[in-house]
Amino acid sequence: YRYIFRDAGRTFHQGVRQVPAGCYIDFDHRGPRIKNWMKWEHDPEIYTLDPNEATDRLMEILTRSVALRSRAAEKPAFTVSSGLDSSTVASLASGQIGDLDVFSVGYNGPDSREYDETQGVGELVAGRDWRWTHLLLDCPDLLAETESLVNLTRSPAVTVTWLAYYLMARQLGGFKEMFNGLGGDESLAGEFVHFFYFFADLHREGLDERLELEVEAWSRLHDHPVFKKNRAVLNDSWDRNIDFKNGQIRVDPTVSTANWR
Repeated sequence: YRYIFRDAGRTFHQGVRQVPAGCYIDFDHRGPRIKNWMKWEHDPEIYTLDPNEATDRLMEILTRSVALRSRAAEKPAFTVSSGLDSSTVASLASGQIGDLDVFSVGYNGPDSREYDETQGVGELVAGRDWRWTHLLLDCPDLLAETESLVNLTRSPAVTVTWLAYYLMARQLGGFKEMFNGLGGDESLAGEFVHFFYFFADLHREGLDERLELEVEAWSRLHDHPVFKKNRAVLNDSWDRNIDFKNGQIRVDPTVSTANWR
C-alpha cells in the first residue's frame, strides 16, 4: 500500500491534491507555488557524534516529542503491541504523565496465535501500575465494517491494521486521544521493508562483517511465522528491488499498479 503515497501531493479523491508534509503554498500574481519550510539536508553534527552521543541525542528528541503531546492530552489511551515503536511511546509517556491506560488487540480463531503479541505486552506492563485491556476481534463482518470505515474516512482501507484500529476505537469510550506507535512504521516505510535497504547500504559501503552480524540478529530477533526473516528473504528482496550497479531502487515487479488511477 505504500505505493499509494509515492506521490506526496496525491490524494484518494479525483481532482484533489494536497499540500505535502513540510510544505506551504505561496500565492502571488504568478499563481500558487509549493515551497518547502522543512529542510531535509543531513545535519553535519550527526557525523561528529559517537554511538553513545547519538543515542543520547535521539532519546532527548524522542522524549521531548512524546512529552509535548502526552502532556497536552486530556484523557489519553495508548495502544501497545510487542513492537518497539508503541512500547517506546508508552514508556516515555509514562515518565511524563504517570500510570497509563493501555490497550492491545488480538484475534480469535484457530490461526490467531500467529499474531498473538500478549506475551510481549505482558512483559511491557509487568511491574507497572498500568491499566491494560486486551480486546479480541472475533469474526467481524469484514465487508460491512470495511465499507463503514471507507465511508467514514472517504479513503480506501489499504491495510488490515487500519480496520483493526477502527474496530478497537469504537470500544474506547471515555477517552479523548489515542496514542500508538504507527508513526515508526510510517517513518521507516515499515519495519519489514526498512531493514532491506539498511542492509543494502551496508553492502554497498563494503561493511560485510557488520552486514552479516546485522542479518543474523534480524533473523534471530525479528523472525515471524508469516513475515519470515532470513538471508534468502533478504536476497529475494534485493533481486526484485535494488540495482546495485547504479544504486537505484526499482519498483517491485511483483506489485501491480496497472489498475490504479
